Amino acid sequence: MKKGLKKAQIQSQIFVYLLVAVIIGFMLLFAFKAISGFGKKNIEHQIILFQENIKKDIEAQAIHIGSVVEESYTMPNFVTRVCFMDVSKREEILSAGSFEDYPLIVDSLETTDNNMFLFDEDDNFYNSFNVGNVNLLGDYNCKPHVCFDVQNKVLNVLMMGRGHATLLLPIAVNKQYLVTCDCPKGCRIRPIAQLLAEEGMQYMPVFFNASGSHDIDDEIAQYFWNFGDGNNKTTESSTTEHIYSDINEYEVELIVTDVDGLEGKTTTSVGITPYQLIANAGGDRTEMVGNDVAFDGSNSMGRIISWHWEFGDIRDKEDEGEIVHFTYIQHGSKVATLTVTDVFDNTAIDTINVEVTPR
Repeated sequence: MKKGLKKAQIQSQIFVYLLVAVIIGFMLLFAFKAISGFGKKNIEHQIILFQENIKKDIEAQAIHIGSVVEESYTMPNFVTRVCFMDVSKREEILSAGSFEDYPLIVDSLETTDNNMFLFDEDDNFYNSFNVGNVNLLGDYNCKPHVCFDVQNKVLNVLMMGRGHATLLLPIAVNKQYLVTCDCPKGCRIRPIAQLLAEEGMQYMPVFFNASGSHDIDDEIAQYFWNFGDGNNKTTESSTTEHIYSDINEYEVELIVTDVDGLEGKTTTSVGITPYQLIANAGGDRTEMVGNDVAFDGSNSMGRIISWHWEFGDIRDKEDEGEIVHFTYIQHGSKVATLTVTDVFDNTAIDTINVEVTPR
């Protein structure tokens, strides 16, 4: 009797466990569906909000002819690329077969006026919308469609008002350099001038470097340098030198001109310190008897016209030149001396210790 009761209790407990497991399973499934549904609704909300915002901005900017603004939009995680079409050129797009690998886009262009298309990270088409009248200059060359990459869940777009429509451009164009955009020529963009210069010394060449200057849509044809002391020059090279006679702080202006004649400008300041002649024979060193030893005075400063070396060896030998060679034949502690002379007949001296070891 007890055996049968115990068996019945075990079966009852198993049933309860199974029932609890089933209930928990249903609860988890319901929770998963609820979370999935919430996530899906959240994505749909983001997409709708993006569509409404960009359409509103495109319509608002269109009436401001020539005005340029930068706009940013937060995108869902999976959207990595946004493409726009100029539907007024629908036949041109379709006949060119630009999107033959995307039948949904082709179908959309043939049957609707949707002109914005969203893609995921695998380049799969997600959805399309109409966002108002847009003009496009893909690669700045008047293509009827252009795509923008989404960076860190943000889409950045440059918008220029055209009166009847809004021109969309990549943010890399930089609105302050944008002059105008029109077809068939495309965009006219000013070159970007960049200038680097180090502090200089009176009567010594100061090096100027404008190699960071660039033009997005063209090439730079010439560089105009205004050195701020009444002197200027024009070069085709992106680097130059200039000598200042007076001690002062100078504002240097660079104007770069591209092949279309458009200009970009920038300035930098250069401080000029008093002239001084400095001899530099290098650092102390240890060498071995019989070795060829190079002495370098190229780090000396000033308008130097001669370098005179004495090596302090048993041989009474001297040498002339910015870089010279000498072989010691006697070990021991030596003192090498460099004397430099400049164009003003000034002299400066520097010495170094040379420890010469036996072979």
